[in-house]
Amino acid sequence: QSLEQLYLHFNGLETLEPDMFSDLPNLERLFLHNNRITRIQPGTFSQLHSLKLLRLDSNTLVCDCDMMWLSELLRRFAEQGNSQTVATCEHPRRLQGRSISTVTAEEFSCEKPRIVSEPKDVDVTTGNTVYFTCQADRKS
Repeated sequence: QSLEQLYLHFNGLETLEPDMFSDLPNLERLFLHNNRITRIQPGTFSQLHSLKLLRLDSNTLVCDCDMMWLSELLRRFAEQGNSQTVATCEHPRRLQGRSISTVTAEEFSCEKPRIVSEPKDVDVTTGNTVYFTCQADRKS
């Protein structure tokens, strides 16, 4: 519980458990850069009240709707002024290299696609090939 610095960079980590850091209230530095982390569950850093430096850069973070909470958390850290954080998006390509804290809610693409053209029923006999098509629209 008295641990202040934890360096887990360059370890090939792929996942972080949500309660992984819950018993480290005095942690000030957490280095998780240069791993293979793609997603981080909400609440993973919620118990780190003493955190001053968080590095998540050089991972393979997927910046989609499930990661919007992290963007909001990192912005709060920046606004408070007592924490430095580094986390960059790897996917999707249009956000590659961007700091996750600069990605807007609209850019996270949280809207679910809407099917605008459904496949039609088709009669087919054994051995023949059938192709189905549908069309989706991102706007709701």
